[in-house]
Amino acid sequence: MTLATARLKAEGVIRAHAQMGYTAVALAPRDLAGGLDFLRKQGKKGLPWISLNLVTDQGRSPFPPMILTKSGDLRIAILGLTGPIRMTNVRQNGYRIIPWQQALPPALAEADRAADMVILLSSYPFRINQQIAQNLEGIAIILQAGNSEANMTPRLVGNTLICQAASRGKYLGILDIDWSGGERWVMKNSARRALLQERLSRIGLQMERIRKGTPDRAMKKNSSYRHLLATQADIEKELRALASEDGQQQGSTYSNRFIALETSLPEDRQVAAIVRQTLRRANDLSRKELEKRRNERKEAGKTRRRLTMLAGAGTCSGCHQRQAAFWRRTRHASAWQTLVIRNRQFDRTCQSCHATLPAEALAQAGMQTMPPAIPVELRGVGCESCHGPGRRHADNPAGNRLRLPDESTCTTCHQAEHDAAFSYADRLALVRCPKTTRPGK
Repeated sequence: MTLATARLKAEGVIRAHAQMGYTAVALAPRDLAGGLDFLRKQGKKGLPWISLNLVTDQGRSPFPPMILTKSGDLRIAILGLTGPIRMTNVRQNGYRIIPWQQALPPALAEADRAADMVILLSSYPFRINQQIAQNLEGIAIILQAGNSEANMTPRLVGNTLICQAASRGKYLGILDIDWSGGERWVMKNSARRALLQERLSRIGLQMERIRKGTPDRAMKKNSSYRHLLATQADIEKELRALASEDGQQQGSTYSNRFIALETSLPEDRQVAAIVRQTLRRANDLSRKELEKRRNERKEAGKTRRRLTMLAGAGTCSGCHQRQAAFWRRTRHASAWQTLVIRNRQFDRTCQSCHATLPAEALAQAGMQTMPPAIPVELRGVGCESCHGPGRRHADNPAGNRLRLPDESTCTTCHQAEHDAAFSYADRLALVRCPKTTRPGK
């Protein structure tokens, strides 16, 4: 992906987030990939960037350190803390990141004077946010992001709640609080009961598995089973104690939940329109860049001649008719078309997993990157995507056997960020070709 295309996509992401109406957005290191000047221009389009520790080489703060807002009569200060650039591949040019130990204490003191509650948005990892909570008083909540793909239930460190939702917008994290002016955080009884009931269910399943695999006479001596019994009793005791309380809890209470943002959920029309427009513009830009490269290097046609290790699905089907007929009914065969439908067929970051271009063939052809022109016969995930280059096998089947794909073959493309629900066993049943006995059968 070129810098121009990356910036165009970033503009679309920023516009979509601005449309959602965020109160504050803390700068993370990867937000700076397009450069500080680019980000400043985008900030004028309505996204409320904040960072208390990003400064220019001249020592100026390009963005405010915090945003003050209100919820009813409660005054809230939201601080933004930018994580270290060294943890990314972003090039630092014209600015620097001040360590939190230097920048955060004075910003926190100012926030304490201006607000009743302080929330810190941080792109530091949990271990650093834990240190912040242990060393600095007055931060009610730390919302962290950018360092883990998983949801994290709130963790109480000192009197600071550290919270995180999964990355890449897969979940919406909701934190419900009843704030009592800085009193100690306590989990709401309803939330505590739900967690305990969930633990109780898991323990019950574990005990059932042990009972199924252990003779009755050996159960009393099974240390794992005895430990589970004791834990079960402790949880049931705590549940009874919670049930006997009158519901009046002391301190500031909280509960949280995560909502999976499934693709089946209704789209926001305005945000969806921004996404579609951005993809169209990025695809058009990629196409124009590709056409320019084609004209300059005259790559069309040359690509296929260079990929001498590949036979193509048409050649494979000459001997393997049953397998070819099965493959044509799978989603692998139409993988390229999914890019066309989504205006992504010129996006070079997508092509490698939607075309038949195994790494061995590219390496043999001396291609360090994706070729600028994908031949028609290689569009889609064909036989050689899974079994490797097949020209030698086509010329001498008995003397050149192809590889049998395994799970690692599939996960080259089916990674969590692209296919979070991928299950090797389930997907294999959908794409595994009929067995081959000998050529022509």
